[in-house]
Amino acid sequence: MKRIFADIKGVTLIELIIVLAIVAIGAAMAAPGMSEWMARAKLNAEARKIYSVFQLARSEAIKNNHDVCVGIVFNSDGISYSYGKSNYTVRLGTYSEYNSSTTTFLATKTVPSTMRLYMPDYPAYTGLTTWQYTSRGSFLPGDETQTLILQSKSGYKKTFTFTFGGSVTIS
Repeated sequence: MKRIFADIKGVTLIELIIVLAIVAIGAAMAAPGMSEWMARAKLNAEARKIYSVFQLARSEAIKNNHDVCVGIVFNSDGISYSYGKSNYTVRLGTYSEYNSSTTTFLATKTVPSTMRLYMPDYPAYTGLTTWQYTSRGSFLPGDETQTLILQSKSGYKKTFTFTFGGSVTIS
């Protein structure tokens, strides 16, 4: 007996619905992981920006044979450190010249509102903290002992560690 629709090829509606259901289930399972991944990716991107500010300051200090300061202004609500309230700037000049009108701004950035930047030894500290690179690219004594932490609202952290030789590591 000859089949009437033997040469017609295609997908039935039932097959299409089953495939769409499988794709929808897979997407629902992947969505929570994607939001965590995005939070970590944003934190990593901001950490690289802060790192590049320190590298810019170091290279400018060596290139111009002049001290360069990286200053971070910590703002707090008085109880716990506020998200998105820190500004960090790079100025060409020493600490004593930092707030004078003669210093040159190299970079000014603000931490995103979903993150906070703080020093673990002084978590509620407010005010200006500086790291000064000498003309040889190393930190002034004392600056290398400070540690910074960049934390997202999701709880992910990046720690910046400073060495006397002027290098900054992120972990």
